[in-house]
Amino acid sequence: MELRRSLAAKGVPEPAAESALERARREGLVNDLRLATAAARLTARSGKRGPRRLVATLRQKGISAETAEAAAKEAFTASEEGEANLVRFAGRLLEKARGETRREKRARVVRSLLGRGFELSEAMRALRLAENALMAENSADDSDSDE
Repeated sequence: MELRRSLAAKGVPEPAAESALERARREGLVNDLRLATAAARLTARSGKRGPRRLVATLRQKGISAETAEAAAKEAFTASEEGEANLVRFAGRLLEKARGETRREKRARVVRSLLGRGFELSEAMRALRLAENALMAENSADDSDSDE
């Protein structure tokens, strides 16, 4: 879809564009599954975008729903690095969150993660792990200062 749009923007007639795209598909230069899989892996590793956001982005690029969902599922279930990055990201959000109470700050972090395409259960789990990591870090800092 993106290539079709780009060719149209450059004034390439539709029949010529379709012919070129078909040839590119035959030669393996255009492959939606390969694109979706690569994008899913990068997104999962970053920990800053969730599977729902990834699927929506891929759909906007013209990838079928089935292909986008399969790529997202495979990437997010296999990414331990992504989970660790998500927890670190949730920790940064928690440190920056504004609010008068801990509850308000936690709610802001969860809303932010939901807006980035994570499921509620993923957002809550990342928040708990981030809070635990921050508490462990703070207690380690406290014990260092006692010495």
